[in-house]
Amino acid sequence: MAKQEKIEIGKVVVLNSGGPPMTVAAVSSGSYECVWISEAGEALQYSFPAVCLTLVPDALADSKMIVNGRSIINEG
Repeated sequence: MAKQEKIEIGKVVVLNSGGPPMTVAAVSSGSYECVWISEAGEALQYSFPAVCLTLVPDALADSKMIVNGRSIINEG
């Protein structure tokens, strides 16, 4: 079985329930402070518990695209 990567500062994550890709800016006691750009182009920041986040594999995170001012993951 492949080793699962750890969520750490600078990694790209998404909420388990969906939403835009977010960058982990800080880690504190089992929660991760994430930053992302809203659909309106506003920079947002919020802290999420670890159980709410899924790590985006580096291969996908490296293929991010900007569409209509919003960062999205390239599915293709």
